[in-house]
Amino acid sequence: MEPAYPPWRFRGEALRVIDGDTLRVRLDLGFGIDARVDLRLVGYDAPERHSHDPAERAAGEAAAARLAALVLGRPLLVTTERERRTFARYLAHVALWQGDAWRDLVALLREGGDGVAP
Repeated sequence: MEPAYPPWRFRGEALRVIDGDTLRVRLDLGFGIDARVDLRLVGYDAPERHSHDPAERAAGEAAAARLAALVLGRPLLVTTERERRTFARYLAHVALWQGDAWRDLVALLREGGDGVAP
């Protein structure tokens, strides 16, 4: 039987917002090693930017803009779940440094009303 490992935590920096619930980040893996990965936020589902429905597409653009405003240029704390990938993206919990404390990114996004719990 394999031991139960705790979730992995990394320092991160958002490089690009892909859509309202997915971002590309640079993760500091330690020892001078970093990785660029796409992360899907756990517990959050934003409207699709590339939908055929114009209303959903507009809502998706707004959600992506809100995510970008929150994460770009701020330190991130990323917690991934072992071996949980979807569509070549890792599933992750993300916190951002705001003022003097880490704040849960999904909670901040829900305050803005841009997405729903899946």
